[in-house]
Amino acid sequence: MRLSVPGNLLLLGEYAVLEEGGLGLAMAVERRVRVAAHPWDDLLIQGSRPGVAVSWAPGDAGQPLFAAVHDAVLSWMSATGRGACEWRTRITVDSTALFSAEGRKLGLGSSAAVTVGLACALLDAASVPGALRDSAAPGIALAAHRALQGGVGSGYDITCSLSGGTGIFRGGEGMRVGGARNEAAVNGTSSTDRSPAWEPWKPRAFPTVLLFPGLSPVATPDAIRRYLQWREANPHAAREFLDASNRRVMEFLRADAASSALSALAAYKRVSVDLGDAIGVSARITAPEGLDPEWCKSLGAGNELGVCLVPPGAGPPQLPAGVLPAELSVRGVLWGD
Repeated sequence: MRLSVPGNLLLLGEYAVLEEGGLGLAMAVERRVRVAAHPWDDLLIQGSRPGVAVSWAPGDAGQPLFAAVHDAVLSWMSATGRGACEWRTRITVDSTALFSAEGRKLGLGSSAAVTVGLACALLDAASVPGALRDSAAPGIALAAHRALQGGVGSGYDITCSLSGGTGIFRGGEGMRVGGARNEAAVNGTSSTDRSPAWEPWKPRAFPTVLLFPGLSPVATPDAIRRYLQWREANPHAAREFLDASNRRVMEFLRADAASSALSALAAYKRVSVDLGDAIGVSARITAPEGLDPEWCKSLGAGNELGVCLVPPGAGPPQLPAGVLPAELSVRGVLWGD
């Protein structure tokens, strides 16, 4: 068995996607985690990326991502009455494409892509029928990824890697924090009326997406905790932030010309920078020489990574050193690849 999973980017909607009704624009990236399964005496999971090779089996210490996915699959199997599973499989997970040659994360959602690929592989190895496997994988991957992040996370990255393409992600009540809602997600019992949603978005022309290193490393779980603490202490300001972010995201999506898209992006960046200053995780970033700073913004929680959205028709720029093009992947999980 072989499968591959694309990386992902949240272009707009940082922090807002944590909230019910918060909007984000995400894209899948054609750099893929590759997963394969082989017959084995029991269960063994092996991971590799530049300069790193790890192995994990049930009961081992370390490798919390592998353990979290394994536990989430077991929880789903128990909740759905499928009983215990005695895997006789060696699963290899190669995430090399989402790292630099020096082993640095490229900011393409590597942990989410690995989580999706491993959840699919474990379900397949447990002989879960294809349609049921595919319907169960999103909730299992979400529960595992949030457990890995201390119970927080919107799930946009899981959804984007599963679906592929570009899409508008709408945060849901069941995606915000851990605990009972996490159980509901993995067991497939969460309500649908307030659930997160993914709507494929196919613009007439998509910008060229260029990534560049930011100013300082950022631990996403810590940034999310800071945001949640700020939101708790400043509920009125938090509502204003969510409304402003959603408004600017929609203005960008509806823009019918480069000038209106640039105006919406500038307004969005002001909202993003103000929030970063408020929670103590700066979103201020400096564009590399050779890229138009007006089309550049920080990406994700903080300023560890930057993105330049080169408008359609502007022509391919001369790429400064360290700038990485992000190719859109129109496909999500691919089996047999």
